[in-house]
Amino acid sequence: MLGDVANHHVLALSRPDWPFGFDSDPAQASATRRRTLDMAATDRLQVLGYHFPWPGLGHVEASGQGFAFVPTPWQWG
Repeated sequence: MLGDVANHHVLALSRPDWPFGFDSDPAQASATRRRTLDMAATDRLQVLGYHFPWPGLGHVEASGQGFAFVPTPWQWG
């Protein structure tokens, strides 16, 4: 679960070093975001992003200066 490590599926991943308004310690938050996303991408971990588009499941991959969210295909039934 990414929780509030990444609160937006594009901005927080593509620019993990950018501070966000909820970061109480922007430098630590940026370092934690980058470290967590790098681990998820390197180990190709399945992630759940509470603030990501439904259903919020997928994986993270390295992309440009940051990362990208790749959603898991969703099937009903």
